[in-house]
Amino acid sequence: MSKKLSSMLIIFIILSVMISCNKNDLLFTKVDLNNVNEEIKSSLSNYYSENGIYLYENGADEVYLFLNGYNVEQGEKSSYYDDISMEVKDKTLFINFSKKYADNYENKEVENRQLYKINKPENIDTIKVFSNEQETHFDAVIVSK
Repeated sequence: MSKKLSSMLIIFIILSVMISCNKNDLLFTKVDLNNVNEEIKSSLSNYYSENGIYLYENGADEVYLFLNGYNVEQGEKSSYYDDISMEVKDKTLFINFSKKYADNYENKEVENRQLYKINKPENIDTIKVFSNEQETHFDAVIVSK
């Protein structure tokens, strides 16, 4: 009996360690813009013409990060976002990403518009955004009812 209990305890400890190591992976999920509800699509479409970093919140307590680099001026490089990560430290949600540029803005592998659903922990009171390791800001915070 004690051998079985020891085995269960070891499995529990291993699972706990694995879950805690991956907790930041659970903070956000990439979402297909075509598969969100009409309210979110409508709210975000107001910002399609302006490149930027947007935070969207609705009354259902859902929070999204919208990264838009779709608009390209003639002769300019296309911008896109890569290496997105999020973590919580001391009641602060840190959002990190790399802003990159592509010469060929018709490159189908480059995603110029990206949407991430944030599973916002209840204990945070601040959100900080970093682009290329430099602190930046949201271009708009969109609040919907």
